[in-house]
Amino acid sequence: MPKCPVCGAELKPVGYPVDGWQYYECPNGCEFEKPLSWKIQDAVAVVLFLLLFTVIAIVLLPFSIAIKIKERWNKHGQ
Repeated sequence: MPKCPVCGAELKPVGYPVDGWQYYECPNGCEFEKPLSWKIQDAVAVVLFLLLFTVIAIVLLPFSIAIKIKERWNKHGQ
């Protein structure tokens, strides 16, 4: 669990981990800007998500097109 950079208390998670936008708050109410390492982690996670989404779309798109062509071919061939 990350620690507050101001007071050192353990931060509490806010939001749901499945949302992808979970963040942490200090239980003592300290205001702080996210450290650079956290910002880098967030940026890397977004880039990896976009790359994964793009690769899956590129891989699955030809299969869906081939299925549609096969369905039309079978429909008009009968």
